[in-house]
Amino acid sequence: MLKNRVRELQPASLPVDPASRTVYEPGELVQCDLWFPPAEIPPGFGQAGCPLVLVMVCGYSLRASAQMLPSRTPHRG
Repeated sequence: MLKNRVRELQPASLPVDPASRTVYEPGELVQCDLWFPPAEIPPGFGQAGCPLVLVMVCGYSLRASAQMLPSRTPHRG
């Protein structure tokens, strides 16, 4: 009887496998980072600079997206 109960409870007391994959539901998590490109990028009209790039990765699908930001200040219109 005790052996059966110990066998039943043992999996719950084991440590979490460090190699296990975390699972996310759709829309649950997005990782956002700002990236500063190491080289000057010409945005056009004879200009050159290092614009910020907003990089986003969805936790569920691992789809990545990036958008160059033309300014470090918000637009006030």
